[in-house]
Amino acid sequence: HLDWFEHYERAYFFLEKAPVFRDFYVGQLPGRPPLFNVTAFFFESVIGREFWHFQLVATLLNYTSVLGVLGVTSILVKNKLPTLKYLLLVISVLLLNPSFVIQVTFTWTKELAAYYTLIGFYFYFRFRVSRLPINLYLSALFLGAALLSHYSAVPYIIGIFCDALLQLARQRQKIVKYYAYASGIFSLTVGAWYSWSIAKYGFYQTFLGNTAYEWLKELSVGEFAAKNVNIIGRTFLPFVTHVQIIKEHLPELLRQRN
Repeated sequence: HLDWFEHYERAYFFLEKAPVFRDFYVGQLPGRPPLFNVTAFFFESVIGREFWHFQLVATLLNYTSVLGVLGVTSILVKNKLPTLKYLLLVISVLLLNPSFVIQVTFTWTKELAAYYTLIGFYFYFRFRVSRLPINLYLSALFLGAALLSHYSAVPYIIGIFCDALLQLARQRQKIVKYYAYASGIFSLTVGAWYSWSIAKYGFYQTFLGNTAYEWLKELSVGEFAAKNVNIIGRTFLPFVTHVQIIKEHLPELLRQRN
């Protein structure tokens, strides 16, 4: 799978300090956010540079999303269930979810982004309850990391931002400086990448040279709507849709194997 191998090449780009202008399967370097690949490169520099090293690192990185789910469910469960029971419940549900297993197995970056997003939400919720600014600052840091891992984090960041605006409107005098500092932390986190990328690749490649834009710009309004309906369906019915995919592609895979 080209998309599978491409993330290895992107990690290798940082590992070998390759020339800046290099084409990947999906455009140039700004075509995908870099944090997953940078993190993988760090571990690969310690354990090895082969593809199987990268696969191992990627799988472990993607499993961190379990920690994010545990953090959020700890808020919802509170003291209603013993810790061990809810740990086993969460892990069992995730392992029985085909969508989760696929995302973890492939060297894709969505699960690491999910981890950062969930932990960012966890600390934001903690701030809303306790009003301790350190929780808000940590939330801003993790949400910035989520954006630098995968653009699927954007809708959730917007949702938290909208809630922050409502909170700010209600208690402006008390918390305005906290939100100002948090905004600075978020901006510095993502700004380090985007300022370098704009300087090297330009505005278009940095913001519009990604898959989200390149693959959708040629679609008609009807095709775009149908694509989003399909995505929403797969989001809320992951088991059914993945069984469908398996049925469609299993015969071909078996032929290739034989």
